[in-house]
Amino acid sequence: RNNPTLQLTHAWLLSKANRAADAIAEYQEAFNGYARNDDYFAAYMRLLDESGQRAAAWAAIDKYLAAGDSPRVVLAKAHMLSQDGKHDAAIELLKARLAQSPGNAEIIYALIDALQRAERFPEAHDLVKQLLADGNDGADTITLKGIIELQLKWYKEAKATFEEALRHSPEEPRIQDYLTRVSGLLGEG
Repeated sequence: RNNPTLQLTHAWLLSKANRAADAIAEYQEAFNGYARNDDYFAAYMRLLDESGQRAAAWAAIDKYLAAGDSPRVVLAKAHMLSQDGKHDAAIELLKARLAQSPGNAEIIYALIDALQRAERFPEAHDLVKQLLADGNDGADTITLKGIIELQLKWYKEAKATFEEALRHSPEEPRIQDYLTRVSGLLGEG
């Protein structure tokens, strides 16, 4: 009990042994003792969420962040806000974090996800275009741009984007599926 790393490892092992209630209690005790470990904290949040203890998860997140900054926990908090339908709060949290870390791709991707969940597709499209302009031009980012164009019902643009993504990753069936879908929407299928 005097060693936070040992206590967190024990909590994790309890969770792997399907003893969620015991694991939650162990995590709670460790984090109430001001243990700091983002990986174990993420596991604790998953357990709370899976066991329907959303209010306890919110309280733990707020306490954890009050004790010190954690970009990973901020991203998790934004994701939970978005899952709870609090899209504007998630977006504002991520925009504030992005202002502190301009150009951080992980935050930008999380913000794009929150914007999509809020059906704010034009803003999401602007951000993904910025990612591409900044050199994040892999097939996944290009595909994300195409998905947002589909959500905007910009079918011709989406088709061209998926064709570009397929040139980057010709063996990716998911991209081919999107291209087939958008071609059908355009009456070309």
